[in-house]
Amino acid sequence: MCLALNAPYHYRAFGLNVASYMACPELLPSEGMTEVTIRFGEAIPPKDPVEANLQYAAKPGELWFHTLNVAKFLIRNGNEIIIERLGNVTDEEVRLFLLGSAFAALLKQRGYVVLHGSTIQVGDGCVIFVGKSRAGKSTLATALRAKGFSCLGDDVCPIMQDGQGVFQAIPSYPQSKLWGETIARLDFDIQPLRRVRTQDDKHAVSMAEAFVDTPLPLKRIYVLDPEPAIKHVEIVPIRRGNQPAILRNYTFRHYFLKGLGRTADHFRQVGELANRVPMVRIHRPTETFLLDELVSVLERDFESLVEVGSQ
Repeated sequence: MCLALNAPYHYRAFGLNVASYMACPELLPSEGMTEVTIRFGEAIPPKDPVEANLQYAAKPGELWFHTLNVAKFLIRNGNEIIIERLGNVTDEEVRLFLLGSAFAALLKQRGYVVLHGSTIQVGDGCVIFVGKSRAGKSTLATALRAKGFSCLGDDVCPIMQDGQGVFQAIPSYPQSKLWGETIARLDFDIQPLRRVRTQDDKHAVSMAEAFVDTPLPLKRIYVLDPEPAIKHVEIVPIRRGNQPAILRNYTFRHYFLKGLGRTADHFRQVGELANRVPMVRIHRPTETFLLDELVSVLERDFESLVEVGSQ
């Protein structure tokens, strides 16, 4: 506790109050009681790990990973992240992995389901878009924000059941990351945007003006699935028996689960999530994004969610 009190920065991220020795300007400030501490130190792999290789080691309560030429991270007990910086790497590069893989591991230690997607508020609830890399999750979320929808987060999407068993999406922090080609498609000015990593054409985009920092009930999960054979956007249901496997595939760093001893618990959670939250697949042409059509189709689909929420 003394260590946390001495930390110069205090933030809120992923529904948690964070005391940090690293400045994280992406995060919202907080004065709440510390639940997570981020500090610099020697990040040593856990002894007697359940799983281990040259870049990763884990056992229940401890997970270590090494990002080449950036940093080593040790995440412990769902309340501490230790960063060992490597060389002259920038803070931006360290935070890319801190706010992604490191927090994903910490949230798993705390018992959350963590999906890889984007979360948008719809009525009194929210929806999550999941899909493969470059399927268009962040692009779609950004286009919906331009239409007046608010966002709970992009990339790391934690979910937890409340006391009544309702699955709630937990806000992350008010920033998304967009590829240069996506920024051009959305007709944004790329000049003032910061690259999240020197060698990548991916840029940080603030969503502070449309960010919701309150957990909301999850109403639907959309799986973005480009298809080469179709000409227009269509929404199709997903067989209930296939849903748990899909949720596992779109779990952020799902390979962390075995080392942390959470495979069985996660299987139970995604099974119950599939039973309680409808899942549908969005097909769009592979070669053409059809963003305007996609947004229009979704806006019509959202109407049913708002009507249900108002009853």
